[in-house]
Amino acid sequence: MNSVDWPTPVHPLTEKEIGLLEKIRSHIEIQENGCHIWTRQTMDIRKTGGRQCVKPLLYEIYCGMLIPTQKIYSKCGNARCINVNHLVRMNTSDALLYSKVGWDKYGKDEVESMRKTNQINHLLNKGYTDGECYRWNGPIHIDGYGQVGICVKNKKSHRVHRVMWELTYGEIDDSLMVRHKCRNRDCFKIDHLELGTSQDNYRDRERDGTGNTGRNTKV
Repeated sequence: MNSVDWPTPVHPLTEKEIGLLEKIRSHIEIQENGCHIWTRQTMDIRKTGGRQCVKPLLYEIYCGMLIPTQKIYSKCGNARCINVNHLVRMNTSDALLYSKVGWDKYGKDEVESMRKTNQINHLLNKGYTDGECYRWNGPIHIDGYGQVGICVKNKKSHRVHRVMWELTYGEIDDSLMVRHKCRNRDCFKIDHLELGTSQDNYRDRERDGTGNTGRNTKV
């Protein structure tokens, strides 16, 4: 069986699901660039009750349920890649970007730029203005930070302000954290965010009297 590094499933697997995943892995060719190429001719697999497309099947096992208006595409650009860490959930209105037509028409760099813009707009649609802040209107973690459900780096939930920073400026160095200049933890207005060290973050906690609950985690 091919060795794959996929996230922990969102629910305990049944015997049928375990067998199905073993069958899926037996049809994967792992490439040096991290892609897991589906080697069967069609992008589906036989299961109880008929056939199902492999990508949404894997996404729902490892990342969560889909709604009818959403489709799954490979953010690496390889339509035959089924690496769970490469799969992205998109509304059908944005699906063209990850189709072959979209890649041929716009090119990889432009598609990636449009994808990030769409994701930023998706986050902004879930916020609201409160004074000078723009605050998260979705799930809030017990520590006060906004949470968004996306499957990235083997995690299924991420802090909104970190996601907004990475979509806007790129990946965050492991030695840095995203801090709130406004002191509102559920604010994800990009102008209210800045990078800092763990020492900066410690001073923030001491200033605000939040103790260890104010510690940022990595996206």
